[in-house]
Amino acid sequence: MLKECRHCGIEFNTKSPHKQEVGGYINECPMCVEEMGGDPTPVIKGFPTSPEDSTLQVLRFESEAHAREYIQNIEEERR
Repeated sequence: MLKECRHCGIEFNTKSPHKQEVGGYINECPMCVEEMGGDPTPVIKGFPTSPEDSTLQVLRFESEAHAREYIQNIEEERR
């Protein structure tokens, strides 16, 4: 799907591999996303509060790396 970038005005494909890799909002071209420092979209994950509980905790992370680190720490604590 072709869109016009809200920053620079060029037309880009939202389904291109480069756009999928860098992320960003749907109306931002991959070059502008990279120039602005990467994907500003927050990473939101949900976790059960404990293995035997049905309560869910939803957290917002700055990046996918922070989310992975949190998941690793939780799994290590539960062992």
